[in-house]
Amino acid sequence: WSIAQRKRFDEEIQKANKNMKTIIDSMPTGILIIGKDKKIRSANQAALQLMEYKSESEIAGTICHDSICSAQIGECPIIDKGQIIDMSNRLLLTKKGQMIPILKTVAIVTINNEEVLLESFIDISSQKEAENKLRKSEENLRRLIENSPLAMASTINNKIDIINNRFTELFGYSNKDIPTMNDWYHKAFPQKKYRKQIIEDWNKKVAKAANNDGKFTPREVTITCKDGT
Repeated sequence: WSIAQRKRFDEEIQKANKNMKTIIDSMPTGILIIGKDKKIRSANQAALQLMEYKSESEIAGTICHDSICSAQIGECPIIDKGQIIDMSNRLLLTKKGQMIPILKTVAIVTINNEEVLLESFIDISSQKEAENKLRKSEENLRRLIENSPLAMASTINNKIDIINNRFTELFGYSNKDIPTMNDWYHKAFPQKKYRKQIIEDWNKKVAKAANNDGKFTPREVTITCKDGT
């Protein structure tokens, strides 16, 4: 190549890198480029904001496990252990030492003739917070059912999830005896004709309640206990 050709080639490379940097910076997801020496090459604005850095210069050139990752030396999931990170739940270390839950994907790409890690991630703190609230709500409901003085049971997709102590005291059945609604129907209502009536009536009441703000009309039934009474 002539000097002029080489100069034009270098200018094209610089232009391409600048364009790529502009595109990456404009993305709403956090993007990090990390070398296989584990040094951070680049970070876009979304990543810097999430990690609480003011500029790329604060983090560029630092070792990733010292600045953004909780993994110990020699324990990198990708470089040291060869794991595939594809939409995985991970933790991101911020400048202040806080851990932020993220959904992360890592790909190996070639930039300027160098194989590097392209990490993309999004903050899922709100999702995790909602999951924690739901879990606490479910735990509170479970405690309420288990400690209720009334016989109560809870079902999920035809499976009996909870049977409280009062239920077992009255009818004798535990969760092992009736793990599903089908088991309950056959043991509590052994007579085929009566069982059919109970199931049909129950299904009608459930459908009606769904269209009536959850209001359920009670019905008196005869239940066969575990001891046959």
